[in-house]
Amino acid sequence: MAFGFIIHLSLILWFFTFPLYLALQIIQTVAVPYLVIFSITTMLVGLFMYSQKLRLETEKSLAESEKKYRDLVDTMLEGIWMADRDAITTFVNPSMAEMLGYSSDEMIGQPVSKFLKKSYQEKVRSIFEGRKQGLKDKYDFEYLRKDGSNILASVSTTPVFNEKGEFVGALAAIQDITDRKKAEKQLAEYSKHLEDIVEERTRDLKEAQAQLIRAEKMATLGELAGSIGHELRNPLTVIRNSVYLLKSTGEDKARRDEYIGRIDQETQNASRIITDLLDYSHIQPLKPIACDAADIVAEALERNAPPANIKLISQISRDIPKLLVNPQQIGQILANLITNAYDAMPKGGTLEISAESKKDLLIITVTDTGVGIPKKDLPRLFEPLYTTKTRGIGLGLSISKRLADLNHAEIRVKSQIGEGTSFNLLLPIALDNPVTD
Repeated sequence: MAFGFIIHLSLILWFFTFPLYLALQIIQTVAVPYLVIFSITTMLVGLFMYSQKLRLETEKSLAESEKKYRDLVDTMLEGIWMADRDAITTFVNPSMAEMLGYSSDEMIGQPVSKFLKKSYQEKVRSIFEGRKQGLKDKYDFEYLRKDGSNILASVSTTPVFNEKGEFVGALAAIQDITDRKKAEKQLAEYSKHLEDIVEERTRDLKEAQAQLIRAEKMATLGELAGSIGHELRNPLTVIRNSVYLLKSTGEDKARRDEYIGRIDQETQNASRIITDLLDYSHIQPLKPIACDAADIVAEALERNAPPANIKLISQISRDIPKLLVNPQQIGQILANLITNAYDAMPKGGTLEISAESKKDLLIITVTDTGVGIPKKDLPRLFEPLYTTKTRGIGLGLSISKRLADLNHAEIRVKSQIGEGTSFNLLLPIALDNPVTD
């Protein structure tokens, strides 16, 4: 436009190089057609040149975009495959061609079905019908390579429509998953192999465990049978001998009474062994109740009176808090501790029983001045069938431990060889008791 204006101005000035009358006559003759026709023509030429400039710029921009797109597609590791509405290949990128062992030129113009196993060829037709409906899809296909081998690929397809909305083909992004599938299969097989190994080892472990349990049961049964046999044989031997001697006493009343006393004592010993066994096998949790510790201790001492050579000191006050326990089971624990103390003082001594409250516990202490327990025996003191006595099957303290656990109680022991043993029974106090410290 500026160029046309300059030409106009230059031409008008040029007219005035002629004589003035001639210049005015020229301007008067050509002014109207010149100003109208030449101005419009100049404007149209300017517009045409401008539109051509825009077209060239657009074409350049499109060419650059197309180059970027093609460079991107050509350098992608993923295969790109385009086909027309009849499933004829129109484009493949180098990765796609290399995946199947062809060049791009060899694939373009060929039907997609040529590169598929026969079992998939019919499926391609139905897939393209879906693409015509605008459906996208993802699936796995087996493709045929140029050398006749197969590859398994993951395919994502999308339909392509022109500006009129007409279906013109499909675009697919394809990944070779052959190695991945092989790895997954190998991993699954290895996992199955591991599961089989674990299952086999588990069976072996269960069998070994079962054998060990059976062996432990047999060992325990053998130990129990040996202990019971030994312990019951002694009173039975005494009873048998006493019965034999009783028959030969004649009218000697003193000897008869002595033998009857032996029979009675050994019968009680045998009965105690059987009672311990039954108690150990039938221990059950019982409902705790609020009860007096002094009554429990007094009843245990009444059932297990001290021998003549043992001095008893009981310091149980009636003011101590009530317990929240089962009194029968706690009484059985105390009875076991008391009789153990008697057995630890065969030549006599002193048994002291005391109690003190500390926070939410009542501690009952049973102390004897007996022979004491060796330090090496303390860790096994509460094991079943373990005993340091010359008589007994070693269930008394084991029963006491189980009864204490059922009542949320605890048994602690301190001992010194030649000085005696002290058992502390820690018992829970009923919550409605005033607590002293």
